[in-house]
Amino acid sequence: GRADAMLSNKYQFEVVPKKSKDLFIISKGFKEAHPEFEQEIVTPDDKSRFHTDQDDEKHIIYTMPVVNSDRHDFLMDAVKTLHDQCKVQVDKVNAAYPVKLASKLIGLPEEEVEEAKKKMEDSQNTYSKICDDYMARKQQEIEDAYQHYLEEQAAKNAKEEEIAATRINRSSNSMQMGHYEE
Repeated sequence: GRADAMLSNKYQFEVVPKKSKDLFIISKGFKEAHPEFEQEIVTPDDKSRFHTDQDDEKHIIYTMPVVNSDRHDFLMDAVKTLHDQCKVQVDKVNAAYPVKLASKLIGLPEEEVEEAKKKMEDSQNTYSKICDDYMARKQQEIEDAYQHYLEEQAAKNAKEEEIAATRINRSSNSMQMGHYEE
């Protein structure tokens, strides 16, 4: 590959090009594929957590977009739609396969036929479960990101309220002393 990558945290990852000339190519390509990600180019002594032998090389930090209420609903709907499409494809294969299998099992002992049908059923259940598990994992990731957003918003609002209360308190104290300062 053209770069090394590191997961900085649950919501960010960092890409370090192996050659400085690849920085633009990687940045542009990723931006075209995933315009929703925030992209920041840094040097190792900036915000980078990834250090290499080439300390003057620039890195790219990608930040997942916030999952606010609108994005949460959109992503949940998208995951459900993809899950439904996956299940349709699995069901289509599951419907066609027994016919093909039956033609191959003609003349075999009943015991072997039952064993083959059982293996086919197990296989069908496995792929159906993979679709369901994938949807559940993605929905949990979206929900976790949404809760992270809500926590950040609550912290931001609490800080703003604290600042406003401090200003009001300072203003009130200044007025009591006969003059006004801000």
